[in-house]
Amino acid sequence: MIREENEMKFGGINHLAMVTNDMEKTVRFYRDVLGMPLVAAVGNIPGGYPYRHYFFEIGPSNTIAFFEWPGMVEEFHKPAGQPAKGQLQFDHVSFDVENEDALLELQARLAAAGVEVTPVIDHKIIHSIYFTDPNGIALEASVWIINPTGGALGVTVLTSDDIADGGLLRDRCELAAASGCEGIVCAAPDLSATDPWSDRLVRVVPGIRMPGGATHDQARVASPRDALAAGADLLVVGRAVTAAEDPVAAAAAMVDHLVA
Repeated sequence: MIREENEMKFGGINHLAMVTNDMEKTVRFYRDVLGMPLVAAVGNIPGGYPYRHYFFEIGPSNTIAFFEWPGMVEEFHKPAGQPAKGQLQFDHVSFDVENEDALLELQARLAAAGVEVTPVIDHKIIHSIYFTDPNGIALEASVWIINPTGGALGVTVLTSDDIADGGLLRDRCELAAASGCEGIVCAAPDLSATDPWSDRLVRVVPGIRMPGGATHDQARVASPRDALAAGADLLVVGRAVTAAEDPVAAAAAMVDHLVA
């Protein structure tokens, strides 16, 4: 990934500072249920800072911390991602987990502890579960399905080629997966052949054209709706818009086509 000269490199979130009125129940939830190590504790010092401030490790150098404010009145916290009336300081906190198995393991741990937890939600770029901590804070655990900071794509068979050899297509999918690519570039007609790798590779589809539109040098094309229905994760839309006589109208027509 290329960084601009004015970009600042951060190492992640040092800590999120939350509030609890009961540190014991917070420790039981984050340490014992979620399995986050309690890595630091400050406060509760006679003549010094009177409140306990505990840090739970989310990942390397990343923690979630809680101030204990006795007598704090608990208020309802909105469910994650749901609209609410009034002003909000934040919506929810999402924790990253290593893979799908870890997400399912956490879901089972929460359910076993009597914590209400959602089924796995497919957001296309991440898979998530949602739950609430004892302090009413909306939480999410997520696993990235694509690399959010960018990754390599493997090219299968060009959309300008008339025919895609099935054996070559399979070999290139396997090579892309084995090489650590985040995804593949493939034509819409080839999507069904790439289904065995759909859980490991994001499928990026060029050659997107409106029904009846000019195909230019593309031999194997598909409409946006048909490509998505066939399993495309991302669409590459170029000359169908940029080469149109009225690019703005062409883009609007494509949006209408998708939502119709």
